[in-house]
Amino acid sequence: MPTKILYLLIIVAICSCTNKPANESIETNKGQAASLTGFPDSVVIAPLYPDTVFFMVEAELGDEIQVKGNVEGFRNRIKTTRELYFQRFVEKQGRFRVIHAVGTGIEDIHEGGKQTHDIKRYNDTIKFDEIGYFAGDPGDPVELIPLYPGHMVSKGQYWMPTAPVKIGLGQGLAKYKFIIDSFYYDEKNTLLARMQIEVNADLEPVAALKGGKVTVSGGGWIIWDCTINQRRETHLKAVYLGTKNNNEVRQIITVDDKLNAHSGKKYF
Repeated sequence: MPTKILYLLIIVAICSCTNKPANESIETNKGQAASLTGFPDSVVIAPLYPDTVFFMVEAELGDEIQVKGNVEGFRNRIKTTRELYFQRFVEKQGRFRVIHAVGTGIEDIHEGGKQTHDIKRYNDTIKFDEIGYFAGDPGDPVELIPLYPGHMVSKGQYWMPTAPVKIGLGQGLAKYKFIIDSFYYDEKNTLLARMQIEVNADLEPVAALKGGKVTVSGGGWIIWDCTINQRRETHLKAVYLGTKNNNEVRQIITVDDKLNAHSGKKYF
């Protein structure tokens, strides 16, 4: 069965299993002084939505590895993943928010002259704190976007967090830069903020690149919904580069997703 047809069938199957949300309004950001004729001085950038809201997320993820020379454990590969999943806030556990996610992903992998397809199904929870740091071991720098400022921010105001990260090429500390470059209202008079993002890092190389250099550079933008306190769109590209002598490993990561909110239900 062609992948596109299979993906459409999965979307239909998942959507048919969900109930239509009841007519319950989503909580608004009461800290804002926004009106239909102007913009607030500052807004909250944090996922404050209640457990009566869930999100349907459609995402396309790219992960390409390009190898020059010979680096043990790495080879040329192109992986594209298309995901459809639902997520909702479950509870607070200390400083961590617990998010439940259920969904399906289709992976297309080109490697070693072969093309394979794989279907992933997941039903799991993740935990992150008020700043957006995940519980557990360090992870991919792109997965940590967005990180939240921990205070209200205005247009043009930067926040620059750091976070420990770990990728296949190395590990260390990543530096981020976030800024709201504009506010605007959509056709439903929902207040949206457009955030520009940068991420950079110099990492300690893995054994295969020891004595060389590993860097992270990238960025993009996010549309933040100031009414439901959640991102609406994400568009990112990052390059993870490892070099040693004449050998090089370049990993190119892309993320494009969009979220649709549904209110009035505690269950998918």
